Amino acid sequence: KTTLTLGSDGLVPTSPPSWLEIRVDAGAVEGGLAPLVLARRRALDRLGARETVGDRAMWRVRHGLRRRLMGEERRLPPAAALLEVLGRLALASSTTVALVIDHADEAEPDTQAWLIRALHGMTSQPVALVLGARPDSPWTRRAVDLLDDLPGAGNAVTLPDAVSETAEPAATEPTEPSAT
Repeated sequence: KTTLTLGSDGLVPTSPPSWLEIRVDAGAVEGGLAPLVLARRRALDRLGARETVGDRAMWRVRHGLRRRLMGEERRLPPAAALLEVLGRLALASSTTVALVIDHADEAEPDTQAWLIRALHGMTSQPVALVLGARPDSPWTRRAVDLLDDLPGAGNAVTLPDAVSETAEPAATEPTEPSAT
């Protein structure tokens, strides 16, 4: 599921306790693709606690054979390395894994470009992508337009500032059935 959360502060609300959340504040880190590198490090920390020795061995065998047979070099760009680790974490975890990026509209241009591409491509990943952004940003408008064009029901634009206005009314107490 891909979600873009719009709000005046650009922050994503706390995820449900059942989710395994990898959260990065894109506005607080500097450097090319730094939010993705930081997210990968945090995912690797979580993976080390969840991945079994057998899982790690199977991954090494599969990728080692590919490298030996195909002659591929194992150096992945930061974005591909992040997706790989998140996929492994999703396989090793029994809960929903979510990549949460706060202040996505404040990220440097390379990260913003990757996030726009990820909005389109993450629909096939076993990881939820949740982005927080301010509604008045030009980047946010591009992201909203892209989400509107994506097929499938898994995409949403959430406005946390307006949640109280659209909340369901409180349930009324049940009335006693009338005796007829």
